[in-house]
Amino acid sequence: MTTVQVSEDRPDTPPPLLVDEVRRRVGARLAGILSRNRVARLGPVRRRWPLAGVGRSLVVVTRQDDVDEVLRRTDAFAFPYAHHLPGDFLLGSGPAEHRRQRAELDTVLRCEDADRLRRLVTDRAEARVERARRTGRMDVVGELVQPVLDAVLDDYVGTTGPDPETRLQWARDLFEHIFLNRGEIPLVARRAEVAGRQMDAHLASLVDRVRATPGGPDTLLRRLVERQTSDPGCALDDAGIRGNVIGMAIGWLWHGARAAVLGVDGLLARPPALELAREAARDGDLEQLRRLLWEVLRFRPVQPRLPRRCTAETVLAAGTPRARRVPTGAAVFVGTHSAMWDESAVPDPEDFDATRAQEQYRVFGGGPHRCPGEHVMGVQLPALLAPLLRSDGLRRVPGPAGRARWDGLYPRRLEVDLGGER
Repeated sequence: MTTVQVSEDRPDTPPPLLVDEVRRRVGARLAGILSRNRVARLGPVRRRWPLAGVGRSLVVVTRQDDVDEVLRRTDAFAFPYAHHLPGDFLLGSGPAEHRRQRAELDTVLRCEDADRLRRLVTDRAEARVERARRTGRMDVVGELVQPVLDAVLDDYVGTTGPDPETRLQWARDLFEHIFLNRGEIPLVARRAEVAGRQMDAHLASLVDRVRATPGGPDTLLRRLVERQTSDPGCALDDAGIRGNVIGMAIGWLWHGARAAVLGVDGLLARPPALELAREAARDGDLEQLRRLLWEVLRFRPVQPRLPRRCTAETVLAAGTPRARRVPTGAAVFVGTHSAMWDESAVPDPEDFDATRAQEQYRVFGGGPHRCPGEHVMGVQLPALLAPLLRSDGLRRVPGPAGRARWDGLYPRRLEVDLGGER
């Protein structure tokens, strides 16, 4: 069985050059600024230049119809950083291969897992919140969100070990290179290369272990391995399984954590919405809580835009006054957050309204590449936050500690007071 040894100081990652580290920090800071509400909404651009162009090299897409067109047309618009991806990953595949791999993932990400996932998340979250009641104070990131997501990766996904800190660092290094390293900073690329290699080797050992222990715990990893064994036409070989499970881990540890912290932070900033969320949590109405959280994420995006590259010259919004020709090779800024503020498609976008139709949201992207874990997040996020929201007197702690702190786009800390007697 293949094993991987991971050193805490990650010796095969070179010491950072000062210029690379400065560029990395500046890039992360700019990404964080871009994710802020009014910047990401792109209101003035959407109203005056809905398909804005910067020369022939960049097109900014802001209207909901146009965003949907770009995400739907995988024949003309591709993910531009496939060379950043760790191995065989769904996001970097062509249309035909994407359909085959997506079908495999949809087979193992079963809707009937909802009750199991809800119980797992609820039990872990309730235990964490109850433990924090002894002091009456909790760091939402380090004491709730991250440990519960780690438990989901262990028990539901099946990616146990090597330890939570290493797994989180792998996910962060990979995400930063895949989605944020537009300047091709060597330090960021090298860290991701090391993380991808170590994570791939670790997953190879887990795949071997699954094959050696038939009848073991039911996990997504086991389902993928068993499908490969039982179906000669399975779209995922071992490399495909490892690449897509790495993608799942990034989704859970990065997107999942960011969504949870943005959800709490957004509710704390809106007392009427917080009271509605607390009422839904007390009543066990997780569907209503999900609706409230989706509306919070419409105000503060998990990811404000999606990158695409035009692979074949085409016309966007053909037949409309805003029609624009997009040349081959042009970068396309797909404003998914802006789309949720498009006045022509979203009634009264400035209002916080948890009764909105689901088709008005682009939290999970759109088109064939729409996030396959959407229904999982719809179960997991409310179950994760409900025990916290049931706390009497939940509020921010005073001072800077009560404000969400970020490392670029990644949450570092958010301390809350759970209220009650101590």
